[in-house]
Amino acid sequence: MIARNLINLSKLNKNERIKKCHYFIHWLYDKVGKIYGNSMNTIQDKITVNKIFNVSYMILQKLGINDCYFDVISLDLVKNKERKYLHDYFENYNKIESNTCDNDKCPQYCKHIININELYKKNIEKCCTYYSENDYSDDCKYYFKCDQNFNPYKLYTKLNCSKFLSENEKMEEVKITLVKDYLQQLINDYRNKLKLMINGNASGSLCEGFICDTFYMSVLLVFGLLGVLLISFIVYKVNIN
Repeated sequence: MIARNLINLSKLNKNERIKKCHYFIHWLYDKVGKIYGNSMNTIQDKITVNKIFNVSYMILQKLGINDCYFDVISLDLVKNKERKYLHDYFENYNKIESNTCDNDKCPQYCKHIININELYKKNIEKCCTYYSENDYSDDCKYYFKCDQNFNPYKLYTKLNCSKFLSENEKMEEVKITLVKDYLQQLINDYRNKLKLMINGNASGSLCEGFICDTFYMSVLLVFGLLGVLLISFIVYKVNIN
């Protein structure tokens, strides 16, 4: 079955192959999960699992497929199940959005959206770096989409979920944090901590000179963070090209 799926992958063009590869990865993780059942969350160095992945990679190599990767170092079944839920949500978003629900089905749909929103909130910061709402780097392409058109809150609003759920069940919107806002927050936090250090040292013996000048230290921090941002931007552009 693994061989048949990978042979079918090899017949597709690159963009379609990468998309189908995502399905294959989740399918393979699901099969591995069924071998061990629900008794284990993390699998490491298991003979059967290693054989499965080794066979998969041997087939990929023979077929000349070099753009379908999966994690075999530390296989976390819970984490990969969550990623599959997110992957399926993004892939089926347009279908869900186009459907209408009645009073019987809407509460069920809305509770599902709330569950997805928790996973969305958990993953968005590690998967997405936002320079603006429409300019971002996407680091988890096989299971997460950073495009804000896929934000679960949009579905929650469209289905009017607040009408069907109790006050305790209502969902909060997950909002993005722009890099410039994140940098400003870091600067503010640093300056506040530095002021506390200075104010707590009345004698001045432990804090003197350049290190206690909040302006210079803030400038130093800004340039350091801008350097990190520049490197991230260059990597982002290289990946696109």
